[in-house]
Amino acid sequence: MANSLKSCPDCGHMVSPKAASCPNCGRKLTSILNDSLRVAVILVLVVVILSAGYSVLQVWWIASQDRGGEIGEQARQAQQSLEDLEKAVEEARSSSENDLASATETNAGAYSPPTLEKSNPGTSSSSSLTDQDLSLN
Repeated sequence: MANSLKSCPDCGHMVSPKAASCPNCGRKLTSILNDSLRVAVILVLVVVILSAGYSVLQVWWIASQDRGGEIGEQARQAQQSLEDLEKAVEEARSSSENDLASATETNAGAYSPPTLEKSNPGTSSSSSLTDQDLSLN
């Protein structure tokens, strides 16, 4: 039981840890425990408050450095430019196809390739193409 006794901080008398005060000098012993507990609680609160403050500063710093809004706006503008370009290409393709179709319809009878007429072996008729027409020049 001697190991479980505590000494009084004022007089050094051995006192039970369950005693509210020292029987020799009358000092309140629970206040020592309360003071130690109070210091521990204060230290824990300080650590928690500092940690929370540090976390808030980190979030603020990341948010201030985050250019997600700017990057998002730039991405939307790039996407819109790409869509506009795709529309312009599609309109140009459609326009050129329409121009080609109308040119083909307009000139359908204007050009006809030369035809070769078959000559009978007994006749001396020449083909409608001359040697000059067949030259590669």
